[in-house]
Amino acid sequence: MTPRASSVGLSSLARWSLRKQLTPTLLLWLFVVLSTLLGLTGLNRYGESWDERVDFNYGEAALAHYSGPADYWERYDLRHYGPAYLALAHAASSYLPSLFPSWETTDARHFVNHLTFQIATVALFYLCLRYMGGWAALGASLLFATQPLLFGHSFINQKDIPFMTAYLAAAALGFGLSGDGGKAQAPSGGLLESWRSLSGRSKTLLLGVVSVAILTCFELLLLRAFFLPAAKGLVSAAYAGESVAFFNDWFLGAAQNAPNVPVEVFLDKTERLYAFYRWLGVALALAACAIVVRCVLRPDLSRLRGSRGSAILLALAGGAVAGLAAATRVLGLSVLGLVAVPLFVERRWSSLPLLAIYAGSAAVVCYGAWPFLHGAPLAHLWESLVVMGRYPWSGGILFMGQIYGPDSLPWFYLPVLLGAQLTLPAILLGLGGLGMGFRQAVRGMHRRGETIALILWFVAPLVVVVVLGSTLYNNFRQLLFVLPPLFVFGGIALDFLMARIGSAIASSLIVALVLAPGIWGIVQLHPYEYVYYNRLVGGVRGAFRSFELDYWCTSYREAMDWINVAAPAGATIAAAPPELVAANFARSDLRVIYAQLPSDLAGQNAVLGLGCGRGNNDLGFFPTQPAVADVTVDGARLSVIRDLQAAGNMVGE
Repeated sequence: MTPRASSVGLSSLARWSLRKQLTPTLLLWLFVVLSTLLGLTGLNRYGESWDERVDFNYGEAALAHYSGPADYWERYDLRHYGPAYLALAHAASSYLPSLFPSWETTDARHFVNHLTFQIATVALFYLCLRYMGGWAALGASLLFATQPLLFGHSFINQKDIPFMTAYLAAAALGFGLSGDGGKAQAPSGGLLESWRSLSGRSKTLLLGVVSVAILTCFELLLLRAFFLPAAKGLVSAAYAGESVAFFNDWFLGAAQNAPNVPVEVFLDKTERLYAFYRWLGVALALAACAIVVRCVLRPDLSRLRGSRGSAILLALAGGAVAGLAAATRVLGLSVLGLVAVPLFVERRWSSLPLLAIYAGSAAVVCYGAWPFLHGAPLAHLWESLVVMGRYPWSGGILFMGQIYGPDSLPWFYLPVLLGAQLTLPAILLGLGGLGMGFRQAVRGMHRRGETIALILWFVAPLVVVVVLGSTLYNNFRQLLFVLPPLFVFGGIALDFLMARIGSAIASSLIVALVLAPGIWGIVQLHPYEYVYYNRLVGGVRGAFRSFELDYWCTSYREAMDWINVAAPAGATIAAAPPELVAANFARSDLRVIYAQLPSDLAGQNAVLGLGCGRGNNDLGFFPTQPAVADVTVDGARLSVIRDLQAAGNMVGE
């Protein structure tokens, strides 16, 4: 009886351990599902960000580049931004309004943005699991996801949230190349040994098929320098009756009215058919390549099952995500350096082939997803790095009550904003965990290389920006990608506290207290969570007139809701930039014009004026005219509506 009881006890203990391990994961996924569902409710009614439509038009043009001829770069000056996310998001969001008829196009785009942020939350959770227990990883991930700053950006920011997500996911997958428990997962010999054992005929066959497949894909998708001109030449010859007899007869049968139609019509149709059917050619080329590789290397591929095969798949997947990050913003290339740090610090030379696969996958995806690179990838990459490092932006920036130019910001601009726009628990836990991580790195403790990579991920960009004076504006939204490691370190500190407390109830209370400021900020500020400031500067009310709040003027949507009710039929509305955003939400009979100075209103007979509070510009927006309404949050004005027809108005005279 005793052995049986012991067996039952061990079985119960195993089930309890498994349940303890799985519960944080299940709760994390439950949170992600609920957060996603919130994006399908009336909560998703955010205003449009300043250049949202321009960005998504750029993504649409990128798609057109792949589906057919387009004057891609002639019409857009955003070529130094990669279009990968914008193209994918445009394609996804274009279908949503048919499913949700009450949604504006803006709402559909915002839902896709928010869905992207859920991926970041999941990636952070699994990255945290490499350094801490499941409950601490769950706490760190929830702290990240409930930051008002990030939650607000998750809807309205089609630039920095997707880049942060791709960068985080690429790093999380890349760190997996270092293995678990300090053991690298590199394939030991494997394919290299099998390659050496192949006969000369097999090697020639493999190289030939792979090379033809690669060249065919690049030609069909990118270059179009051989097949398309050849197809057009064949059609032109058949139109003139000068091709081979079979094709001449087929052409005349398919186009019986050819003598009455210009040849240009058939050439255009040829180009459109090429744009559609080239994908079939790519699929056939890749399928043929896969079949030949599998037939020649069948015994060796079967040996790649298990950890080595998983490591190769991990390298391919991580590299592909890194390529998407770079094709969203060129700085995504730096994730390759982060992934390499643990391998070199801990001298895991056997993992270098995996790093090569990771880098190769990133290069292929980045090149394929960013048309600006086609033809001169290295030169255009360098050009993008230079331009984005000193982006030509010339607006004013409100900081600590003063207006600065982007090239005259004080060195402490970034540290102050980082300390003011995250919740206090996130700052305290993050800095505490950063100190613990630094100590671990110095002492050479567990995951030393990865810890150093995390520190560099957070610290290096901040140092570069401060020392080199890189262009910053709109607070620090361009650097949102440096925040994930801060929350990993926060999780390390939280794990330390939980271990010292030892009580599940007390630990749960601590996590609840840690999350409370962020959740309250989201509820209090909706739909303007991204203007969040913590109590170090007196909250949003204290930051008003001293720091930038609604710098993207998303409050124009709410302001236009008021104007749509109050304005008479056919009225003219004068709006300060971004006037196009105001026009997007205007009643169909209203006319929205640009206006900032009295001279802009000459002969316009504008009834109402709409001004944005960015940089305190609302104070100078027709200040002699009475304000009839404004959009506020927590006592701070985000935009103002002025009566331009009030008695004594001298505007435009």
